[in-house]
Amino acid sequence: MSQAKSSSKPIWVVGDSHAGFYENFDYCNNWNAGAFLAYKLIEKPEFARAIRTMAPVGVILLFVFGEIDCRVHLKTHNNVDEVAKRYLQFVQQFKDDYSLAVIGPVASTRMDSPRITSIEFPIVGSCFERNAITRELTTKIRKECEGHNVFFDSILEQLIDEHGLTKAEYYAEDKVHLSNKAVPLVEPVLQELLNANDSSAT
Repeated sequence: MSQAKSSSKPIWVVGDSHAGFYENFDYCNNWNAGAFLAYKLIEKPEFARAIRTMAPVGVILLFVFGEIDCRVHLKTHNNVDEVAKRYLQFVQQFKDDYSLAVIGPVASTRMDSPRITSIEFPIVGSCFERNAITRELTTKIRKECEGHNVFFDSILEQLIDEHGLTKAEYYAEDKVHLSNKAVPLVEPVLQELLNANDSSAT
């Protein structure tokens, strides 16, 4: 678990390895918590305590989990509703001390199983199938966020082509994580988050 730097940056991004992408933004701290499932977060009270220890009270906590759930588990377990509810149950623990935000999971790797066989990035199903699952989970997470007054946004549709496949041009060499070519897609979301937080503080 790599720890975020201590600073006065207004957004603290907490996520799996996809949090590393947010190094591209000088107003974000990023904390790669490791290969955690959105589904499993609520079972990790030690992780919640660590977040409170690291992140100053009053900053924006931006959560970026869910891609691993979609890439590996949801095609088999088919429990999208439960994943979204458990994820927001974890996020809601911080509502009294932080501004809360969630960005939905990115589109899944363009590669199809079993062509990726690495232990680091296992996959189940085709790119099309996983993107359909990611769309479903995104919809459910959005609904949960709206119900709990948590900021939510997603760039998922900008990462998927008309055939339901991932646009590989936005991805790094590992074909799983976003490259800096996706910065122009995410920057408006972060600016909207900052503006929304400023408005709620006045």
